[in-house]
Amino acid sequence: IFRNLIGICTVIFIITVISNARRTNALNKVLQQQNSDIALQKEEISKQKDTLNDLNRTKDQLFSVIGHDLRSPFTAILQTMDLIRSGDIPIEEQEVILEDFYQQVNGVALMVNNLLLWANSQQSGIKSNLITLAITDAVNEIVSVSSYLAKNKNIKLYHHYDEKKWVY
Repeated sequence: IFRNLIGICTVIFIITVISNARRTNALNKVLQQQNSDIALQKEEISKQKDTLNDLNRTKDQLFSVIGHDLRSPFTAILQTMDLIRSGDIPIEEQEVILEDFYQQVNGVALMVNNLLLWANSQQSGIKSNLITLAITDAVNEIVSVSSYLAKNKNIKLYHHYDEKKWVY
């Protein structure tokens, strides 16, 4: 009886050990799979972090360029207004200066409008609608906006093309 009892206990012990070993192996496989999933998620997060850092650098550069492009016309306007207020500029020249102001403010307003349109497209996703565009008019508009800044730097911009060219 004692021997049978020891045999039964031994069999129960062996079954328990085997059952625990199988359960441990199954849990180890689950843990390995989870570790693998975590490693993949970590890699994906790292890629997203790099992408966000690149986008952040691009955003910072964009704000720097926009700030510079907006600051220059406003600084020129403020300096000229100071000269007008102090009476250092004759009335004849003031008319020419007012036309230059108009060109500068018009250019800045166009830039701000384009910036707002771009920002809106970034928030809602870019939706493009193909249209036929008179490229000559677009180039003339760009040259007119840029010519004032170019003139201040003694650069002359020319665009002489009267015939309309269309692009799709």
